[in-house]
Amino acid sequence: MHRGFFMSGSIKLPHSCPKCGETAYTAVELQEKFGYRTTSSKSASNQSWCKKCRS
Repeated sequence: MHRGFFMSGSIKLPHSCPKCGETAYTAVELQEKFGYRTTSSKSASNQSWCKKCRS
């Protein structure tokens, strides 16, 4: 089982969309499939839902 790892901020990999199950295993995939959002503290976190489910 892949346990994942933490990146800076609150970004955790692998990350899966709770709606469709799309999964990103790398930071590049996370950017392409999910995107990031900036919090009020200027740190980045990943979007919960993938771009397809948000559109």
